Amino acid sequence: MKIKELENLLSISRSNIRFYEKQGLFSPERKDNNYREYTEQDIEVLKKIIVFRKMGFTVEEIKLIQNDELPFTEAIANAQQRIEDEIEQLNGSLKLIKQVAQENSSFNEIDINEHWRTISESEKSGEKFVDICKDFLDLELNLFDYMWKYAFFHDFKKSRAKHGTANACGILLLLCILRGIGRVLIWKESFWSGFLYPFAVALGATIIVLPLFLLNKKFPKVASVIATILLGLIILLFVGIFLFILYGIINSIIS
Repeated sequence: MKIKELENLLSISRSNIRFYEKQGLFSPERKDNNYREYTEQDIEVLKKIIVFRKMGFTVEEIKLIQNDELPFTEAIANAQQRIEDEIEQLNGSLKLIKQVAQENSSFNEIDINEHWRTISESEKSGEKFVDICKDFLDLELNLFDYMWKYAFFHDFKKSRAKHGTANACGILLLLCILRGIGRVLIWKESFWSGFLYPFAVALGATIIVLPLFLLNKKFPKVASVIATILLGLIILLFVGIFLFILYGIINSIIS
């Protein structure tokens, strides 16, 4: 079966099928013309992947289960817990939005202080709402993605979507190691002082980005201009540090 037929049969996109293949969840055979030919076994595997994804299993969990690296019962418990946590959060938000809907008021007329007290009291009693911390995390991740793409001509966002946080951790570790080596060879100081430096930079970036995030809520155009300027400065700084360390390492080796 060709991929177009598979798309129609399973009602999923070609990109999804390719993604699952790249993740190693299945491996279709290739004919002499290098085109993939999907067998009945491939179709069954894809159906299983889709079913388990719709149940809330992550791609990584499915891969681990296939390789017998994660007990099936443990994976079920993990997926169930995630869904229950999401339901608990959404129930609080659903209850609040129903209350607002019954008031039949406009955005400007809503008694926001009353609902603020409701949320505060509900959260104290253990009720949960949509986690807004993700807004801030998304902004930081997007800024990092743009910086990485224009500095190194690599779409880190797509790579992160495919390979998860392992890439981010690996890249951060690499930067820490390079900074540590540079600290030893160039400044003749301890490796660890340089190794820990990127974490301090990340903390500083968080302090800078937080006001920008708050500004974006009321003045998105202004925030966008400031973000573009900061992005350019960060790229220049990032490239400058990298070239300086590289120059220092080469100079130390030559001398």
